[in-house]
Amino acid sequence: MTAGVVYLNRIPPFDESAKPRINKSDTCPALGKSKNLVPALRTALPTGRNYIFVDTPIAGHGDGYLVHCAARIKDVATAIVLWSRAMQPMNREDWISKQLNDYTDGNPLEDFKAGVMATASISRAAVQVPCHPEGRNTGMHSNLGVNVFLREAGEASDKDTRQALIDIVRSAAEYAHKDAKCELPSKL
Repeated sequence: MTAGVVYLNRIPPFDESAKPRINKSDTCPALGKSKNLVPALRTALPTGRNYIFVDTPIAGHGDGYLVHCAARIKDVATAIVLWSRAMQPMNREDWISKQLNDYTDGNPLEDFKAGVMATASISRAAVQVPCHPEGRNTGMHSNLGVNVFLREAGEASDKDTRQALIDIVRSAAEYAHKDAKCELPSKL
């Protein structure tokens, strides 16, 4: 009976208005257009706040591809950060130490199936997708590294937060792969 009173009076955790108010039109293009994107952002981010998404395209296509997006809380604190960048293929250990090491926070990484390789924890998710930029016949192939870092988690369980980050990084990787005009399949 108490739960019913709490629900009817919209007292958290049943107060839907406490969830982050995020619409697809509010997000950065670099986060992609996946149907899972907005629900994943609402799951991963803290509730009861309004977010401003700042998209910063930094460079062009192919080997120089670099895109940045951040969700800020009233333009003060950053809650989640996305980086998509061109990179040379590397093994898992080198990739984690060179690309993700700055964001080591003690949360264990667990691999998931996507792209060339992918890994996630409750605070970050990353994927490498194969990319041979359109019209560039260099004989080399490169990858796109897409990384999502959650600086402040919401109230969801660790399992749900990790899955939300995986959904966000997949959506962003689909966007980056298309935007960089990669000729190789993304394997997402």
